[in-house]
Amino acid sequence: MNDKLMETRRDMFAIDIANLSGIGKNLLYEHEDMIFVHSDKKKTIDGKEHIFVRVERPSNIYNGFDFVEIILPENQIYLAFGFNDDELIFINKYLKENMKKIME
Repeated sequence: MNDKLMETRRDMFAIDIANLSGIGKNLLYEHEDMIFVHSDKKKTIDGKEHIFVRVERPSNIYNGFDFVEIILPENQIYLAFGFNDDELIFINKYLKENMKKIME
């Protein structure tokens, strides 16, 4: 199996774990109307540890929420809705600056 295929399978497995266990288990940070929550550490099939972060805020669209879901330590956005580019940059910067603390 090539490395790219292995990474894709690992990522998909990690997302499945997060969806089954619930991403928003632990409060991480609040900024203005954004709430940052994260999962406990999850191990993927290759043995790497990941944490899933969800940032959300109330939205006027259908009385719902804007959200972003990110996997750490890659700081990779998997799903996003309602946040503009500047806000996504702020979120990524916050996560990078606090990566060590979050991964503990």
